[in-house]
Amino acid sequence: MPVLAIISDSNGSGKTATASALKLQLEKAGAGLNLIKLSSTSETSTVEDEIYSSLQTKYKGPTSIEINSEEIKQTDIQNLKSIVKEAATQKNALAIEITSSLSDDIIQTIINELDAKVLIVSTHTPDMPNLSLRKLTTTYNDKIIGVIINKQLRYRKTELEENVLPQLTQHGVDCLGIIPEDKSLMAISLLDLAKHLEAKLVTDSEPEDKLIDYFLVGGMGLDPGKSYFATRNRKAAVIRGDRPDLQMASLETDPECLLLTNGIEPIEYVKYEAEEKDIPVYVVEKSTQEIMADLNDIQSTVNFNHTQKIGFFADSFSKYVNIEPISKIIN
Repeated sequence: MPVLAIISDSNGSGKTATASALKLQLEKAGAGLNLIKLSSTSETSTVEDEIYSSLQTKYKGPTSIEINSEEIKQTDIQNLKSIVKEAATQKNALAIEITSSLSDDIIQTIINELDAKVLIVSTHTPDMPNLSLRKLTTTYNDKIIGVIINKQLRYRKTELEENVLPQLTQHGVDCLGIIPEDKSLMAISLLDLAKHLEAKLVTDSEPEDKLIDYFLVGGMGLDPGKSYFATRNRKAAVIRGDRPDLQMASLETDPECLLLTNGIEPIEYVKYEAEEKDIPVYVVEKSTQEIMADLNDIQSTVNFNHTQKIGFFADSFSKYVNIEPISKIIN
């Protein structure tokens, strides 16, 4: 069965999202695809392993393999080949996400040894096609199925179509799709937020791990509290612990959670109303200003491992990406 290597010119381009969405779309068409991640021994993230495990509960093989970042051993190659054979017994193709943290030589060795076809995922940048993308398209020119451009910058699609795509075509490389940047994929989950802020849950029920797009700070304007908090959905309300009036106003607009600052717990009436609406309330020891400063760095903690995010990206993938060239190879 064929092997598909999913590579990129930088980490964070969307290889995991692409592999996940591709698997879901192929399965709808009746084709099987096993997913594994090749990571460097210098990496510590287990996110991809968790995502791939959740997407293929019946798959008994490994969902991630660590490769020494300095050299690849023959035992690594043999291990990968055995995984390919195992996928073939299930009549499934195999997609291998290869981290950009491995050296170019190691990545090339893996692709050549497995005789893999190559799918490149690249983040849209103003300087596209940059040197690293050009290098990939040159190195794997005879193996490339195509390029997927992810996180297309807003208002830059025409420039992309008129300047970048013709250059790819000149090198004999097809662009299979351009996926627009989606704010929802940059949202942080409620549980990750609570962990990041070291927040204490003071309501009784275990909260659902929802996504949060916005943070609204109580008392920052002259508008009535309810009107202000109603301006956004999928929000967290950051309010001083000694402002039950603002806390009650925010609860009327169904926030994903309340973050109460200065280590002050809510009065019983606020807590009762929050529990009636099943809205979790957290208490954070820091001040409002300190919390907002912490939230400036929160993007570094955001990852793709959330059921809703996989669904969001899969919808965009099916809308904007032509998988027919990939399907032909896999089938």
